[in-house]
Amino acid sequence: IWHTTIGVPLKQITKLGKDTNWWGPAGDSGPCGPCTELYLDRGSEICLTSNGCGQPDSCKPGDDCDRYLEYWNLVFNQYNQDTKGNLHPLPKTGIDTGAGLE
Repeated sequence: IWHTTIGVPLKQITKLGKDTNWWGPAGDSGPCGPCTELYLDRGSEICLTSNGCGQPDSCKPGDDCDRYLEYWNLVFNQYNQDTKGNLHPLPKTGIDTGAGLE
């Protein structure tokens, strides 16, 4: 959606795995789904500071570095996960959003 519909250049999009871009469920079961996060790139020089990763050429959003600041998150509630970890489509899906400006 970010590239094909909105037109964000591919070089500005980083695909992260389910371990990073998946929300929920809050407990053993419940609603869950993929999410997309928006980051501000504060510049490669941040990688070389005391809170940086030290690797400006390979740093990416989601790394343990202060270079990228997550400022928005969209959660696409599409599934219900049962206690066995199986995903079932929700009868009605939704989108949750949140800003993370601390």
